[in-house]
Amino acid sequence: MQTCHVRPADARDAAVSIAVLRSSIVILCTADHANDPATLERWLRNKTESSFMGWLADASNFVAVAELDAVIRGVGMVHASGELRLCYVEPGFQLRGVGRALLVALEQRAQQWGLAELRLQSSVGACEFYERHGYMSSGPPEQAFGVVAGYPYTKDVRL
Repeated sequence: MQTCHVRPADARDAAVSIAVLRSSIVILCTADHANDPATLERWLRNKTESSFMGWLADASNFVAVAELDAVIRGVGMVHASGELRLCYVEPGFQLRGVGRALLVALEQRAQQWGLAELRLQSSVGACEFYERHGYMSSGPPEQAFGVVAGYPYTKDVRL
């Protein structure tokens, strides 16, 4: 089994990371966007190299990449406010520990920041993943990006 290595993202990761994000949304989140072009456009609008560079430049963000055999297969981001903003895995690399490794790294950063809790909005397809990793549903689905609903979750991350 391959070992997943998670590290802080840097500017050189922008193109590959954005490709991973976009393909994950387009291919793995079809239950959410139902291939609706308007919904996809809104969801993908900020998934650009320029946005990635902005995420990196904001000290309130921790952006991480997960690599298998030195190739980026996952991207995650947590904000100092306690919001887990990204946790995406490249299609074909699910169930290989990439998402889990990213989540652990993001939670560790939240702990380093002294946060008590993480919050997120899950896609329908990722709800089971978050539940397996200790996240609890924290309310009804909320509208996001057109036909997409975000499923709110929280997790106590105190040590």
